[in-house]
Amino acid sequence: MGFRAVIDVIFDLMLRNNISGAMITCNPDGSVNLNTGVVEMGSSGQTHLAQMLAEKLKIDTDQVHVVMPVDTRIVPEHWKTVASMTEYMAGHAVMRAADALLRQLRSNGAQVLSCPAEDIEIAHDRVFSKKNPEHFIAFKDIVQGYQSADGESIGEPVLSCAGFMLKGLSQLDAQTGQGKTGPAWTLGAQVVEVEADLQTYTYRMINASTVMDVGKAINPESVRAMVAGGMAMGISMASREAFVYDADGIPKAPNLRTYKLMHIGQEPDYRVGLVETPESGSPYGVRSYTEHGIIGIPGALGNALASAFGKQLCSLPLTPENIWRTPMKEPL
Repeated sequence: MGFRAVIDVIFDLMLRNNISGAMITCNPDGSVNLNTGVVEMGSSGQTHLAQMLAEKLKIDTDQVHVVMPVDTRIVPEHWKTVASMTEYMAGHAVMRAADALLRQLRSNGAQVLSCPAEDIEIAHDRVFSKKNPEHFIAFKDIVQGYQSADGESIGEPVLSCAGFMLKGLSQLDAQTGQGKTGPAWTLGAQVVEVEADLQTYTYRMINASTVMDVGKAINPESVRAMVAGGMAMGISMASREAFVYDADGIPKAPNLRTYKLMHIGQEPDYRVGLVETPESGSPYGVRSYTEHGIIGIPGALGNALASAFGKQLCSLPLTPENIWRTPMKEPL
């Protein structure tokens, strides 16, 4: 199967199977359980979803218990941990499930407090009427139905589930490249600064910088760490990693003793800056960012070395030997 055919298959799967779901249940102590098909990798999806749910319900994050194991027999389907889409897709599902949960809580609260559901407010572990906030019900006393002082059962136990599917996507046209394979774009800029020895064709990477518009940083520290991790992968790949084969097609570097990765002490100083322009129609304005830390780094390193050595460097890895073998640029 050719490269174009592989890309077509990937896009076809993305266009047909891009769904995500979430379930929320409540505990007697007023905490909630979040169950999705998301795994804690990539963009720290489960952590961020827990923070988003806590914000929506106006409770502390330690009151959100994420069901970490993903049992595909019982959890809602989540397409894939890919393309930085976890917070967008599963985030939509979680927000919809949270809205349904809040509606049920308002219904319970309205029955207990004898007022319209639209007058009920839910915040800070309390359910209360906006007109009389001093008269409230503790969150834990109403999430599984309410028992009045005389023993009457009021309302229903609250639990909810919801799903989300990406719509309006299309394949890329083979001739024009036009199409829509995702809901939004992410913009950023990346720079690598090097110190080069023009005699030996060796170099030292001093710092690498990324500034990216992430829409909204749900957890700024995890976002910075994720972007920096992508930068480290990009620099390692660009500066030394390669699959080399002998005449018989046998890999010459079959293990991590011979396949060269960047080691601690060889890395530059990573600098990450975040711009926040909320993405319309996205939960809390989040935008894809996870893979983007890696994308521009090889090009930035190549441009820095091309400027230093006066050569047009168009292939990886950017090893001293490959730089030495590349001919000098011809004058314009």
